[in-house]
Amino acid sequence: MKSIVAGAHHALALKDDGSVLAWGPNYEGENDVPEGLGKVVKLGAGYSSSYALLEDGTLRSWGNSKNREDAFSSGLRSLRDISSGQFACRLALDSAGRIFTWGEHPCDQGMPR
Repeated sequence: MKSIVAGAHHALALKDDGSVLAWGPNYEGENDVPEGLGKVVKLGAGYSSSYALLEDGTLRSWGNSKNREDAFSSGLRSLRDISSGQFACRLALDSAGRIFTWGEHPCDQGMPR
């Protein structure tokens, strides 16, 4: 295993080959890893949502989307890092050092520019 992350009631593990394992109650599809996801380099987990940063620098999400957890721009490219708070804060960092946030409460108040 390469890394692990945990949401409120679920956990994800990134395997050495870039594939993902998920477990827990799966209340809102947070464990339903998409088919054909591709090679993952980093994971994030929210309350009942899951995120994967792919080798090509793009982002995928699955699980709960009631609070716009999946409302990131499909045009996000060249990402190098992701992070998520348990409830509403989702963040991505691109190769130019720009920070992106999304969701119903995107946690950008006071964010450095």
